Amino acid sequence: MKFSISSLLLAVLLFASPSWAAPAHVQSPTAATAFSGTSINLAYGSNVTAGNLLVCYIYANHGISGVADSRSQTFSSAVNVTDGATYSLAIFYYANTTGGADTVTVTFAGAITYASLQCSEYSGVATSSPLDKFASNSQTDPGTASNAITSGNVTTTTNGQLIVGWTSALVVGAGTVSAGIGYTGRTNVFNDTLHEDQVQTSAGSIAATFTTNHATSDYITLIATFKAPAAVSGQRGLLLGVNP
Repeated sequence: MKFSISSLLLAVLLFASPSWAAPAHVQSPTAATAFSGTSINLAYGSNVTAGNLLVCYIYANHGISGVADSRSQTFSSAVNVTDGATYSLAIFYYANTTGGADTVTVTFAGAITYASLQCSEYSGVATSSPLDKFASNSQTDPGTASNAITSGNVTTTTNGQLIVGWTSALVVGAGTVSAGIGYTGRTNVFNDTLHEDQVQTSAGSIAATFTTNHATSDYITLIATFKAPAAVSGQRGLLLGVNP
């Protein structure tokens, strides 16, 4: 029996190694502020993409009743430091968003005299139960040393997590805050309220850190970590055929 090159169906080897898309920052619209009323809202500058994670950072001198958006999605609290009618500093999130135009609205338990709202969108985050660790820390006069402002450490449980941090001075005009080493700063309010992010390659201990140029300010700092999707199982296939 003879075979020609044209009559031989070449073997095809298909191989897929375990892989996942690393978390990535997509967009952070300009922060919103409000000085009266019982709510504050912020529109994303571009349509959000289905499956992505939405994260919002809230500072107000009142308790938070709820966070929802124009896509009929109710956000969950990752961490909320609050003293009822005195103040609230919080991170809220929504995983696996539907796609399209989106405006986030925060509703307060009473009338506020000040509130700020910052939001971001991230891709490559688990679409179900993504929140892993969270913490908060209050500091009085942390000083101007690099990374002196800190959330305190948490220990993540999986590789490749999205780490988000947020800090705010408790008095407006407390100098300028910059992102900690290894982090990328996003939107800022009055120079002293900043959120940041990074992707942690390997699971382990980590803190959200910031640096200020003002030595005598009080800060509250928050951290939340979000899991990347689970690796896709590897698969192999072999196809070999011949025609005489």
